Amino acid sequence: MTKRAVTIALGAILMQLAAASAAARTCAPIAFGKAYATADEAAAATLRALLMQNGPYESGGFLVEKDGWFRASRPVTQRSRSSVDYCIAVPRGAQLAGLYHTHVADPELSARDRRNAERAAVPTYVGTLRDGSVRVYDGRSRRTRGLGASSDAA
Repeated sequence: MTKRAVTIALGAILMQLAAASAAARTCAPIAFGKAYATADEAAAATLRALLMQNGPYESGGFLVEKDGWFRASRPVTQRSRSSVDYCIAVPRGAQLAGLYHTHVADPELSARDRRNAERAAVPTYVGTLRDGSVRVYDGRSRRTRGLGASSDAA
């Protein structure tokens, strides 16, 4: 049984690959935060800010790289304790650099979290509200590691 579910709507990417179906979801405008030198820094700062302010709900988003700088999309939530859905719309000239979301209690990445990272060939970052930990699963190497504390905030 999957403890966490992250559904990624690839609306913008699918529209580039093929005509969008009538059932395709539309994405709200996506804003990005401060630029960081690494994806780890962008994800850690965003997740640590969420861990301090988010309450008992999962939130998530994605990271992009453009011109050597990494930015996190502003997080979204559906006020669920077990899942979060978000659209990925990569700006022109940028590339998808990672996925991020919070878990309420369990710091382990679910099988679905790992599959999403592997399909997109990017890291998935998970911050856990209960203990404040941040873990990253690399979709290419299929390895998980902890992310150290960060004094930055998103």
